[in-house]
Amino acid sequence: MKIKNLLSFSIVVLWTLPLLIGCDSSPSDTSAPSYPSRYILNVTSQPDHLPADGLSQSTIRAYVTTEFGDPVSNILLYASTTLGTFEGSTGSGRNAELTTDESGYAYVFLKAASTVGTTQITVSHENAHATVMVNFI
Repeated sequence: MKIKNLLSFSIVVLWTLPLLIGCDSSPSDTSAPSYPSRYILNVTSQPDHLPADGLSQSTIRAYVTTEFGDPVSNILLYASTTLGTFEGSTGSGRNAELTTDESGYAYVFLKAASTVGTTQITVSHENAHATVMVNFI
């Protein structure tokens, strides 16, 4: 009987010991959660029609979120325009750099061209791109 109990005990120990050794109650990764590398970028203009007077301005607003809809702050964005010039941002002329605020928004002002036409404003970050059009009439 003692041999049978000893044999049963040995089998239980042999089967459970590897499980106990492999278990660890402390977390193995204590780093902060990371955001996905994919961002969603939305760009709007207000207004989307300006007189072609070389003076009027439209506010270009970019909004960056994760693919889960969470706003992303402190992200560097690059903006370009095919007509008109940017003001109120890092850079000048037809290219600008903007940084999102704590709510995921970044703003730049587009100064109207002095010629009639439509400009395409593109804002990008890594693989995310968004475009909006503004008409100079």
